[in-house]
Amino acid sequence: MKLFVYGSLRMGLYNYELYLKGKSQFLGYGYVIGELYSLKERSYPALLPGNSRILGEIYEVDEAAARAVDALEEYVPGSSENEYEKINTQILDEQGRQLDILPVYWYHVEKPGNRELLDEIIQEHDFTAYCKTKAS
Repeated sequence: MKLFVYGSLRMGLYNYELYLKGKSQFLGYGYVIGELYSLKERSYPALLPGNSRILGEIYEVDEAAARAVDALEEYVPGSSENEYEKINTQILDEQGRQLDILPVYWYHVEKPGNRELLDEIIQEHDFTAYCKTKAS
């Protein structure tokens, strides 16, 4: 199955190393329309509805890797306690044309306590670039 990732699962970041490296095939880059936020006391971002183009990566993963990512994202189908909701979302190319519709993990802002964790909008619209900026 294909999966779109925009945060700590991106190539070179810590959860990529744990969950996708050697267990997936990189298919390319894409964008979703939304807004990317940093989270207080967390080292991963939150994707919420918005109007920005958020850069991410598309991977082919097997069922075991997909289940592991669901667990990482604290996603259980139908649960109100999910930290992220997995929603089929339009993936765009550089020119804004639809590439695919893939599962994307959207931050479940209605879960008690989640809204309070929102920090600032990630102006780069790219979590990898944001991490490099924060590190320098």
